[in-house]
Amino acid sequence: MNETQMNELQAALATVRRCADDLPTGRRYKVVNLCGRIAQEARKKQPEPPTVSARYARLGAPDENPNETSAPTQRKAILALLESGTILTKENAKRGVLLQAAFRANYAFVGISLASSLFGDKGAMMATVLSAFVIPLFNLLAIFALSFFSSEKRPSLKAFFVEMSKNPPIVSIAAGFLVLLVRALFVHFGIAFRLSDIEPIYKTLSSLSAVATPLALVALGGQFEFSAIGALKKEIIFGVCARCCVVPILSIGVVYLIGIFEGAHFATFVAAFCTPVAVSSVPMVQEMRGDVALAGQIVVWSTLCSAVTVFLASYLLKLAGIF
Repeated sequence: MNETQMNELQAALATVRRCADDLPTGRRYKVVNLCGRIAQEARKKQPEPPTVSARYARLGAPDENPNETSAPTQRKAILALLESGTILTKENAKRGVLLQAAFRANYAFVGISLASSLFGDKGAMMATVLSAFVIPLFNLLAIFALSFFSSEKRPSLKAFFVEMSKNPPIVSIAAGFLVLLVRALFVHFGIAFRLSDIEPIYKTLSSLSAVATPLALVALGGQFEFSAIGALKKEIIFGVCARCCVVPILSIGVVYLIGIFEGAHFATFVAAFCTPVAVSSVPMVQEMRGDVALAGQIVVWSTLCSAVTVFLASYLLKLAGIF
């Protein structure tokens, strides 16, 4: 089976899965599992997918000079990170999900309040300032990870920027900056109007913002199926361990060894590296044709496991005299 036929089969199976969404849960999972088995059998007849290094080269990266004595460590580090999520599975739809699970934290809704709990107002201020950089960075990296492992034969920078311009979190961040610009202009020209002056609208928007993450978790929990764990067990363990064990140990450990940061900084680092995978990663995966079931499972299990991770990180840092 050549690549064109494989793409046509995947498109047909995706259509079947969408049609199965209206079926009862038991029948829906039978259809999804059947589609998975068909795709797996088809992949056995297909040549091995290109390695990450080959896909990276398609983006226009220059080849290494074999005469150089010092290897380009930055490129090797990037490729090692990309390869880490590809060893476990040959399905590109899962590879991007595993990669983004390693770094995409629920910083906006969990991290800032966690930093405030760990180090008071100073920790909250530090986390809020850092959020202007961290949240857009997480979203851009997630778009890159999911685009890199998309079903497209040749990933391109143009496709990356198109996906970025359509991404809801990026659009909302841009809209937020626009609102801040308008407010700065109001202050500059002495205009006294503020949105808080319209009390009913302001209170309604504040209530909606407060309920956003809990409502998303409730909706995600309503779609959670224990029957899907068996087929995704290895991927779930890999993603949750990467998010809740490997990343916190490496990041907090390196920061501690550097020895130039204070308690407020460590509260922000715990918020960025020890919190669970962002709930907003699931709709992004769905929009970019990734494995939605795996993304939802990783969000749920990382949320449960991060309670232990955050406790251990806070306790050990307190023993070290940082908090």
